[in-house]
Amino acid sequence: VTRVVVAMIDPNPAVNGKGIQVLRQAGLDVTDGACRTQASRLNKAFTKLMTTGRPYVTLKIASTLDGKIAAANGESRWITSVPARRYVHRLRSRVDAVLVGIGTILADNPLLTVRLPGKHRHQPHRVIVDSQLRISLQARALHPQTGTRTLIACAIADPTKKAALEKAGAEIIEVSHRNGRVSFPALMERLGKLGFAHIMIEGGAKINSSALKSGIVDQVLLMTAPLFLGGHGARSLIEGETPSLLEDGIALGDLRVSRIGPDLMIEGRPYSRATPHSPVNHV
Repeated sequence: VTRVVVAMIDPNPAVNGKGIQVLRQAGLDVTDGACRTQASRLNKAFTKLMTTGRPYVTLKIASTLDGKIAAANGESRWITSVPARRYVHRLRSRVDAVLVGIGTILADNPLLTVRLPGKHRHQPHRVIVDSQLRISLQARALHPQTGTRTLIACAIADPTKKAALEKAGAEIIEVSHRNGRVSFPALMERLGKLGFAHIMIEGGAKINSSALKSGIVDQVLLMTAPLFLGGHGARSLIEGETPSLLEDGIALGDLRVSRIGPDLMIEGRPYSRATPHSPVNHV
């Protein structure tokens, strides 16, 4: 080997270009910065973990055209198409963990696994936000695939329930907020210390709202089906208090709009409306 091409410098403070120096001192021709933009995009999760100590967070939402994530009776399977759901499973296979709230666990009892053809698909760990440990010991998410973990973030841990959950194989993380709820920033710090680089949130309206308002979300993936539900009974994609002013809303920048089957996918970076927005890229 006489020449090495490097896309980007390793953001790990323990490395931070030292490898390039060693190669050059050994007499090799090293070119760095080739395809830096593309490399930065590919390594965005690792870069955030190395530079902030927190994981990169993707918020995935599936909704109708009028912003509903479930019918009045709670039915949400399936709003989006088969191609869109397959895409989500591919995303799951690329992240370290999938995060949901206790509402999703109680309503749907999901497995939170990757279900795609192939025997050796990467399975994500599971993070469940459950402030008061209401989860059932029979919940399917507590019985993970071999080699994966189920972590339950709570604010109040009843000793008896905690012991039972730990016996079932779950790991309990206590990260309380002054309002008796789980603190999302504190949870992300804990997950970062555990080495989680990329978290995908697949929660309901409350989790979506809390995650966005807490400022932990780096990327929003909104998958919109060509469907209207309407009415006050259908569940909206975000709950909570409505801002008094438009400028207090959360906008999306660096937009990319694409199609997956019949569904529309909008990708963007959440930001305060007080800052300038970015153009839309149609893909």
